[in-house]
Order: sequence, then C-alpha cells, then structure tokens
Amino acid sequence: MKKKVNGKVVDINVSIFEAGFEGLALQKSAVSNISDTIESESRIIKRCVESYHKIYKSLPFPLYCIENNIKYATAAMFIQDDLREPLQMWVDKGLYIKVEDGKALKIVGNTWAIVSIDKVPEDNTNIEYHKDEVGCREFKWVLSKLMNEESLASFYNKFMPKFVEACNNEPMILKWELSRILDFGYVPEKTELRENRIIDLDNECEYHVDVYCSGKRKTTENYLEITIGGGRAGINSKSKYIKIYDFEVYKKALNSIDEDGSIVINKMDKVNKASMSCMGAVFEKIVEKGSAEDAVEDVVYNGVCDNRYIVFQIYNTIYYCRADNYSKAIEIAKNVSIYSYENGRVYMLKTENCMSGAIKDTIYVYDIDTKALKLCKISYRTQ
Repeated sequence: MKKKVNGKVVDINVSIFEAGFEGLALQKSAVSNISDTIESESRIIKRCVESYHKIYKSLPFPLYCIENNIKYATAAMFIQDDLREPLQMWVDKGLYIKVEDGKALKIVGNTWAIVSIDKVPEDNTNIEYHKDEVGCREFKWVLSKLMNEESLASFYNKFMPKFVEACNNEPMILKWELSRILDFGYVPEKTELRENRIIDLDNECEYHVDVYCSGKRKTTENYLEITIGGGRAGINSKSKYIKIYDFEVYKKALNSIDEDGSIVINKMDKVNKASMSCMGAVFEKIVEKGSAEDAVEDVVYNGVCDNRYIVFQIYNTIYYCRADNYSKAIEIAKNVSIYSYENGRVYMLKTENCMSGAIKDTIYVYDIDTKALKLCKISYRTQ
C-alpha cells in the first residue's frame, strides 16, 4: 500500500504492522494458577526464560508485538539452538515448554507462567509449519541472523529500504513515522451525534424530524377473512389499508453556557416545513426502513448537516442529500457509522471484531463532490 512518509510516497507492507498494532492492543499475558506449582529443579525454566528474553528484546518493531504462531515458532527454534538441550516444545498462540509431567512453562508476549497440561501435543515449532502467517519472511531473516550471532540493526534497510530513505536515514524521523504508520490521512475530531437529531454545524442548532401517522389509505389489494363459530361461518374478501405518514420539523439552538457557567437548555420550536423540504429525504428513509414491520416509530436516526448537505445514518447505513432544497437521499455506505463531517467530506468508522479478540477500527473519508473514497486511519483496541 502507498503511504506518504516524511513528504514522500512509498510502498509499505501494511499487514505486518496491522498484526503488530493488533498485538499491542491485546497486551496478552501468561498467568499462573495458584495450584500450578512445580516440584522439580527450576534451572531449566530459568534458562528457557533467559533465552526467550534474548530474542524478545532483539526483535524490532513490529515483530515483538505480533501475536501469532510463527513468532513463537521462531522463539522455540532459537531457544533450542541456544540451549542445546532436548526440550519438548509446541506453539499455540504462545510458546509451551514441558518442564515436568503435567506441567509446562507458558510464554506469551513478555510474560511467563507455569500451567497444567493433560498431554504434550505434537511438536509444531518448525517455522516452515507456519509459513503462511504474517511476518514469515521477516521472522526467518531474524532467526538466521540471531543463530549466527549477527545484529538485527539492518532490519528496516532490508525490508523497508524506501521507507528508510524517505526518513533520510534519521533514527528520530524513522521512529516517528513508524509510530504513525497506520495513519494515512487527516482525521478531524469525532462529532458527538445525538439520537433522532440532525446537528447543524454551520448554524449551531439541531433538527428533529417528527414522523407520525396521518391516516390510512385503501389499496387495490384484498385479503380473505375467515369466520368460524358464533352462529356465523364464512369467508369474506376485505380491502387492505396501509398507513399514511407525514412529518414535522422542529429546531432547537444548541445548549450554551450562561455567564454564571450554568448550561442553558434552549426551547425546541416548530419550523415551517416548506422551508425545510430537505428533511423530506430523511423522513422518506425513516418510513422506508420502518414501515415493512409497522415500526416506523422505532427507527433511530442521527446525523449532521451544513448549508450544503445533510448526512445521516439509519441502521449503520449512511446517506446524504441536499440541505438547500429537497433531493432524494443517496446511499454512501453500509455497515459503518458517521465519525465526523467537514466541508462535504464524510468521515466514516468501520468496526470489526478480530479473531484474536481485538477490535479493528478503520476510518475512511468520502468526498460527496468528487465521489472519492480514501482510507484515513487503522487502529486496534479492546473492549
């Protein structure tokens, strides 16, 4: 993927850094149960932990953050080579080393613990078993260097030469750019939306679209009514009616701060609907989403507007329409939410649950005028 680094555009391997930041968000640790004690000599535990520490502290960013089996397979092969002792080891989202019957040393991240085990699984510590995982090429290089007692200082020059060049080979610039490597563009502050409100950013007010049932209309469709019992029995054809909806728009100035520091809650006033015909697009989508299950009153919307566009969302779908006159609402994207809005650009947040347990947040920007969609930022977190 292309990214601007220190003013220059270069290609970067985003996947390995995504894996690294995902691991940082998880901050996994190994924890011992108080019943998991050992009776044997702890010398081997001490040596294994010290050997793991050698490789862990040597790993460059983002390799030390990554939480996958290839990282622990690399550590296992290094420990085996470093200690030159026969060890029963395996990897499973961490490194396990048998220390006595029914007990194993578990290493995760920069922590370790003693855990109980039912059996010793098959050895899967060969790095080739995990060659399809993120970072395979990099971990292979690291393992080769460390086994030959060579420095890893050339890691970024080896795998990211253009990136290093863009940083003018300056360590401080390199460190800064690495810390924001998943930032691809400007992201404004998050706009705090309110349920069933459209916030007007230019005029410091908010609008509420009040949808109500104004009556029923007879359709050309009929349905059969079956009557049994009560001395009456038969089948009658009856006309089908549908609900008719209408709307009003209410306007309220945003809360302000009085001279004494107290919050002033302003009154909501009814607006001449003709002057707010643009809200008809919001009304239409509310009815469209709610009428199928006769639950128009349960439809929740929110959004923002300026003097040009209204941007709103219903059920994780974002739409836009004109703010100066009526126009049909146009769908922008599904399975996203409004993060912010500035000058005709909609910043959208897509949230995904990773298999690791981390949550991935991706922010995109959509320019309504040019119809261009761009990636802005990727980040990871936990609940």
